[in-house]
Amino acid sequence: MKRIAALLLAGVMALGLFGCGEKSPTADAVSVGEALTQADTSLPEMTVVTSKDENAELNFTTLCDADYGLVSSYYYAYASDGTAPEVAIVTTKKEADNAKVMEAIVKHVETRRGTMAEYSPEEVELVTNYTLVRRGRVICYIVSKKRGLSETAFTEYMDGIEAADAK
Repeated sequence: MKRIAALLLAGVMALGLFGCGEKSPTADAVSVGEALTQADTSLPEMTVVTSKDENAELNFTTLCDADYGLVSSYYYAYASDGTAPEVAIVTTKKEADNAKVMEAIVKHVETRRGTMAEYSPEEVELVTNYTLVRRGRVICYIVSKKRGLSETAFTEYMDGIEAADAK
């Protein structure tokens, strides 16, 4: 009888350990991206592609060359007039994949900086001063004159998700 009780107790303790793992906030990238672009009133008219579009995987390549298999959802808005502003949210399937996606976005920034230097030199500084942050599995990339507005909106959105998850 003691042996059965010990096994049951060990099983309960093991289940408890699984529940104590670090929680990582996650969100639907499209919802987060829409909140960010609405927050930054300085953004020009934007063209938006998302993971909900028919050609989602192909459209993702306009943002970066990361393996689309790493992505749970994404939102990518770029200036329709060809200027520098961009807002992207990528939710990865696993937090361990964030670095690969972020590296691919940095490569995108380098390419974008070269394009702006050639066609819109006044936009190079905007691209150079981009924001790239993450919370859990959610990556946020912003190029904007008032990128602080979008970054604040991202922080507040993710804080709200974490608060809701804590309940």
